[in-house]
Amino acid sequence: MKDIHAVAAKYIQEKNLSAALNVYEEMLKENPNDPLIFANIANVVYMLKEFDRAVSLYKKAIALDEQCAVAYYGLGNVFYAKEDFSQAAVWFEQAIRHGLTEDGDVYFLLGVSLMEMQQARLASMYLLRATELKAEDPEIWFMYGLCMGKCEAIDESIRALQMAIQIDDTHADAHYNLGVAYFMCENQKAAHRHILYTLQLQPEHLLAKHALRILTSEMPES
Repeated sequence: MKDIHAVAAKYIQEKNLSAALNVYEEMLKENPNDPLIFANIANVVYMLKEFDRAVSLYKKAIALDEQCAVAYYGLGNVFYAKEDFSQAAVWFEQAIRHGLTEDGDVYFLLGVSLMEMQQARLASMYLLRATELKAEDPEIWFMYGLCMGKCEAIDESIRALQMAIQIDDTHADAHYNLGVAYFMCENQKAAHRHILYTLQLQPEHLLAKHALRILTSEMPES
């Protein structure tokens, strides 16, 4: 069984999803009540963007085993992809409750879903946990920084955005938002530096262009 799973995983890595699907469907014939096989088939179907079918398969896995955390996570991914963030948040939370307590991605996606629902304070708890679990991921620090900005916790926002650019100095949006955060703290020199660097990375960054005009008009002439 382990070797067959490895074959399917190799097909997925090669983006040969139809071959991976065939492998899992053959496995299902021999193990018709295995929830993980249903979840794996659903994962492939999700990659094929057959969302309704994927939902049905994930729910079948849960019907066979209510503790099948990866199926709850898969359902969250489907609704996240459909931009139904309220449903995505429900399923991501269930994934954590059923065992995915050390998976940084599920905390991250739950946090982002809650931000999309304008629940920044609640989102901040999950995004903070995601930074603890995946401390080397600049995108997680970036989103946590955005979230703390929405919570008006500017010092924490600056700390998080600094972590993002420390990991990836080419993250233009992190530099832009760090510039905005410094501007809110009335540190115009630091704000100007990061906005300029944003434009070095992305010369057509419209928000940075607008911010630079504001900063230039407000900075005293040297």
